[in-house]
Amino acid sequence: MPLLLVTFVLLLSGLSCEWPWQKFKRNPKLRLVRSEHETNTLFYPTWSPDGTEIYYLRTGDFGYNYSYGALWKVSVDGTSASEVLSDTFCALAFSANGQEIALTTGNSLTGGSLVIFDLARLAIDTIPTSMSDIFDVKFSRTNSRRVYFCSLSQGIYRVNIDGSDEESVEPSYIGYFDLTLLDSIVPPSIHPSDRYIARGKHIPGSSVGTDDIVLIDIETGDTTYLRANPYKICWITTVSWSPGGDKLVFTAHEFAPGDPLQQMEGELWILEQVIDKSKRNR
Repeated sequence: MPLLLVTFVLLLSGLSCEWPWQKFKRNPKLRLVRSEHETNTLFYPTWSPDGTEIYYLRTGDFGYNYSYGALWKVSVDGTSASEVLSDTFCALAFSANGQEIALTTGNSLTGGSLVIFDLARLAIDTIPTSMSDIFDVKFSRTNSRRVYFCSLSQGIYRVNIDGSDEESVEPSYIGYFDLTLLDSIVPPSIHPSDRYIARGKHIPGSSVGTDDIVLIDIETGDTTYLRANPYKICWITTVSWSPGGDKLVFTAHEFAPGDPLQQMEGELWILEQVIDKSKRNR
């Protein structure tokens, strides 16, 4: 093949390792859970502790993705979905027993307050705090009556769900976070065994073909790029482990061809058999 033609082909393929005419092959371990294509974006998916349902936030305001959304749930097999709360929230977290959900109200651009939704009573109670710009929350893994939250201006705090004993934990950490088994602050999303962290990569740039889920082994420092893209050009965000630690649920945005690329609404996907069973509890 003439050198000039080879150069032209490489330019067409974006300097990737794939020829532009190669057909994209989706990982057979990927499964679509929920899509509302061209109508709503589904984000911040979170497994219920019993592993039967996925709770998530849903917004039709495509210009403000990840800013706010109503609380919905869907069965893991994707057969049924329903609205849980019609108010707007920007983050959610389950208690260990699955009876309560902590949520941040408002939107992720300005933050809001903390509330607890009791699934048995179907009642919402506000957690009194000194902050009004809270955008992320997690239940403590050592104390079922305590939550950790992140303020846009003051970093990470913790407070009991009755509003008592509020205190600063990591004032310099401002961002989405997760908790280990001992309540240490780490980036999301931590494996149930504390061995691995999984995260989506940044929004695609010139190397869109490599924007899969990044799996980091905390003990060894090894990094693995999982084949998680459901589309050839895709952006993966808000990753969450299943309770058993063998699956990941995440939001995926397809990018439609064009100049510039057009970001489509977020869908919920599951990647199965992420970690070999013999390695999950090491």
